[in-house]
Amino acid sequence: MKLAQITNPAIGNLGTIGSPADAGDRFSTLLATALRFLVVFGAILLLIMLVRGSMSWITAEGKPDKLEKARNEIVQSISGMVILAAVVALASFLGHALGFEFLQTLNFNITGVGN
Repeated sequence: MKLAQITNPAIGNLGTIGSPADAGDRFSTLLATALRFLVVFGAILLLIMLVRGSMSWITAEGKPDKLEKARNEIVQSISGMVILAAVVALASFLGHALGFEFLQTLNFNITGVGN
């Protein structure tokens, strides 16, 4: 049986039937792709929460209860950003330190402006 080959630049070839020895490589690639997706999804969600908290702060009209609620939302989103950055740093460190190939394939390349 021949399956159609699907090529995706993020995860490579799908639809090819390989040997059972390749199953671990495919699983680790799938796991790394899922982790990368979750990190990007989390970053987008954090930005949305930060903007929503900022808009709540702006529209609070000086009312202490609304200001406190907006401040808590901003603090929680910044805390989430720190936790997300720590997870990425820990996964990258563990990938290189312990030799986990699927964590080394995460490819979180953060470049500065002008690079």
